[in-house]
Amino acid sequence: MKSEEFIDIIDFLRNCDLAYAFKKKRLRYIQLATVSREIKNLRDGFFWIWNREGGRYRLKDPWISRKSIDILAGLFGKVDEAAALLDIDLAIVDLDRKRFRQFLDARVSSGRGRRHLYDLYCGEGESMRTLATLRVPYLQRYIPTMSKFDIDDVNSLLLDEADLESLMHIASRFHDIEMNLSRDMDIYPQFMRDFRRMYREGATVDIVGYGEISTVMRLSRKGWIGNAVDVVSDDSQWIWKKMPPFPSIEEVLRYEESYKDYRTILVTEIGIDVPEQEIRHFRHGSYYVVYAGQKRMDEGNICNKVIHHLDEENACQLLKLVLDRLQRVHKFNEGPGGVRVGFDAQLSNWVFSPAEKTMDRVGPEDSLTYIDTSSPLIRINGMEQINTEIFIKSAASFLRPLIRIFFLKDVVDRYYDIRRVVIDVIANMHKEQCVGLIDRFIETANDFFVTTGIDMKPITRGEIDGYYSSDAFIWKFYQSARIIDRFITEKLLRKKYIFRIPGPIAR
Repeated sequence: MKSEEFIDIIDFLRNCDLAYAFKKKRLRYIQLATVSREIKNLRDGFFWIWNREGGRYRLKDPWISRKSIDILAGLFGKVDEAAALLDIDLAIVDLDRKRFRQFLDARVSSGRGRRHLYDLYCGEGESMRTLATLRVPYLQRYIPTMSKFDIDDVNSLLLDEADLESLMHIASRFHDIEMNLSRDMDIYPQFMRDFRRMYREGATVDIVGYGEISTVMRLSRKGWIGNAVDVVSDDSQWIWKKMPPFPSIEEVLRYEESYKDYRTILVTEIGIDVPEQEIRHFRHGSYYVVYAGQKRMDEGNICNKVIHHLDEENACQLLKLVLDRLQRVHKFNEGPGGVRVGFDAQLSNWVFSPAEKTMDRVGPEDSLTYIDTSSPLIRINGMEQINTEIFIKSAASFLRPLIRIFFLKDVVDRYYDIRRVVIDVIANMHKEQCVGLIDRFIETANDFFVTTGIDMKPITRGEIDGYYSSDAFIWKFYQSARIIDRFITEKLLRKKYIFRIPGPIAR
């Protein structure tokens, strides 16, 4: 079904959003009343603060304070808002649950997600519907009295016997009403947050690339629910990296904490721009799947693509921008505090943002944004904050013990060594088919070390070529081993191979 076929559901949710803004304000007055001594007097000593005039009642002023009068007006006044609350509660109670389930079936792909949303809305336990069912009789009884509070001077308020009974009824059930609204205000935001996240219309998943340990994906949706509960178009604003499987929720939470801390350190402590990011995890049988999300940036501005449009001089200026950010990382790592960060500075991990909107010239005023934060390497007093086993999870099962013993530590250590990081940046010019830039890049990097006072042995062309030759061989062997591992897993063991293997990469 198209979204137009569920326009009544969308309208209902939009009205919910408005009504719950009123509920939030009403709950605030109730909570103020709970801690106000004057309101306790209103409840516990009703006849001490009201004058009886024939068959009607008027507040005794000055027995009640201005603050309490404001609270009274907030509690019992604004009848239009109260009527809106009653209308939405009736709509929640009366909404066709079968049709609502059909709507979720059509717009939420996850079966578990659909059950979760349905239970929050109209489950048999505590849900929006069960709470609304309890509120409706109260509101229907109180609204006639509430209408009398919509006057400029509450001291001129006159109530009759029926109003008195309603007020006493409210006072006797005040705690229950507060708890009902409070729970409703907990459940509704959770419902809408999860609903917005899971809603999709015509969704597709596109694989846009592969990392060394992850698959990079983009979720494309023809429509999604915006903040105003409208179906709007989606330009696939997020990129998601599917990480290797995690064996326990403890490992997931450990990774998620490092993922957030890593960005915070880069942005606030070091001064490197990083896009907005999110993280999601889901249980999948015996393991957990983690998606590291990042606000999508213009793929055409990724530096390993930009460099193909630059002359040699401007390519070296681009490298200088990268080296400047690396120097900031190096300075942070050499500083006090015992905190160090690992960093992968290759050009494919940077997005170029020219100050003058031209892509063929690079200057010191141009900016770079770092996009490779899904391997959050942080050491505190020499202790790695994530479990580095994540780096070998996607390797062929029969190679993992060897990698763990002979290679893992050295591979991780190189991201903390600025010289080895720069060698990796320059060596990747082989992969980018920009071999002609290597000598100038070596010269630029060595000059940069001298200029910035970084005590570093000069890089040589032999190191670059030897490093890349070794790296290319290891990568080719690594990928071939994964193909063999997939064959063994699927054809011989008859099990599902849970990793994606990229196609041939030009090197």
